[in-house]
Amino acid sequence: MEKQQIISFLNKDRYIAVVRGIGKENIVELAKAFYEGGIRCMELPLSQKAPETQQETFEMVEMLVKEVGDKMAIGVGTVCSKDQIKKAKKAGATILVSPHLDLKVLKYGLRKGFVCIPGAYSPSEVQTAAANGADFVKIFPGHCVSEKYISEISNILPKAKLMLFGGFTKENCKSWMKAGAFGAGLQSAILDKEAIANKDFAKITALCKEFTDQNE
Repeated sequence: MEKQQIISFLNKDRYIAVVRGIGKENIVELAKAFYEGGIRCMELPLSQKAPETQQETFEMVEMLVKEVGDKMAIGVGTVCSKDQIKKAKKAGATILVSPHLDLKVLKYGLRKGFVCIPGAYSPSEVQTAAANGADFVKIFPGHCVSEKYISEISNILPKAKLMLFGGFTKENCKSWMKAGAFGAGLQSAILDKEAIANKDFAKITALCKEFTDQNE
């Protein structure tokens, strides 16, 4: 999938589904549920606390690319090194999300053709990320900032497309967008683990639509 197509997805959908703690047996059907709910970008974060699990994450990325990669963009999250970028590329991922701003990681990911979403918190980090080619900027941790904070940053740095990871709900998403957030990474708000365990993927689609139906 071409990079510009992925950016077009995010420009329209505004959301990335962030998936942790879901096994291979449910991951493909979960992705299809996101797609039906209007979310076409998906991130599987790497565990830095348990690096022995990272290979399984890359295997799930490869599985998703094979099964839904013609209509969805699959990304790897919590990317902190060039080695992880190389493995993401081999697995077929097209989006890189980081919890922090590391210019070496960002520039390497851009050279490899990824949609890059580095993490930032301060105005200086946001500006540095945007000035060095970040496609979007992850505000993290999102639940630690206010709408006023986002409004101030978006007003002085309007070229940076800010995506909150944490703190977004169906009740406040419109007010965050009005304040200046471009979009968000959604996790607990759309990952009903009881529904997934019961194979009730229609519920996951419905949860996604509670967000995407509010897009203007």
